[in-house]
Amino acid sequence: MKNFSLFLKDTLYLLVGTFLLAVGIGCFLTPNKVSVGGASAIGTILLYLYHVPLSITNLLVNGALFVLGYKSLGKTAILKTVAGIFLLSAFLEVVDFFPVFVGNTTVATIAGGSITGLGVGLIMRRGASSGGSDFAALILRRFFPHVSLADFILIIDCVILVLSGFVFKEVEVTIFSLVSLYLASKIADTIITLGTTAKTVTIVSEHRNEIAAYIQNSLGRGVTALSSRGMFLKKENQLLWCVVTPKEVPLLVAAIRAIDKNAFVTVHDVREVFGNGFS
Repeated sequence: MKNFSLFLKDTLYLLVGTFLLAVGIGCFLTPNKVSVGGASAIGTILLYLYHVPLSITNLLVNGALFVLGYKSLGKTAILKTVAGIFLLSAFLEVVDFFPVFVGNTTVATIAGGSITGLGVGLIMRRGASSGGSDFAALILRRFFPHVSLADFILIIDCVILVLSGFVFKEVEVTIFSLVSLYLASKIADTIITLGTTAKTVTIVSEHRNEIAAYIQNSLGRGVTALSSRGMFLKKENQLLWCVVTPKEVPLLVAAIRAIDKNAFVTVHDVREVFGNGFS
């Protein structure tokens, strides 16, 4: 039952994500010669130069990428990627019958970038891909897990957009494409990490037992004591390390100050967290 529920959730995210991606590309970006890089940028070029449908380019480009990189993905990711590629091509054919937005490139860039970013975020949040740059990013992230998927997409797409700028020979289109790409990558990154971001807090204090008790009893979070040695006084000590949600940081900081005003505290961003207490 649980596996079936996950399958339905994956399917829903993939359907909605690829549909939004197709709408952003087909209704807002491509009609204004703007793109967000990857296969869509190549598709835009081929559409205007040789009238090749976006759906065909999507299948050919992403099919080639899939052949080159499928061994780097797990079995589940492979299936989701194949589904994403075909769904996107199918939806690109569907939205070809939708009205397009032309006349105000700025509005088209903002709307298209936002919609595509939302679509990519929903797709990749379930470990899937629609191909193109996000597929390449999924492969690269297996070797560089500390780099976010959106950052990989941004790097790959920037290179493609610069190259496409030479083809169209329109500086404005290139600039709008870069803006749309940046907007899409930031929205995608937000969607991907939505609900999984956290903060790590490191605490150096003589009252560590009281602080640890507050973290465990009041916040309901785990806390770890790590052995440390202050190099100035050459004194052996223990520092506290814990992971909390952003909303819990002000509560924890206020409690630490009330317990020990001389405590030394650092707070760091955590891009992704899972385990006990976190989904």
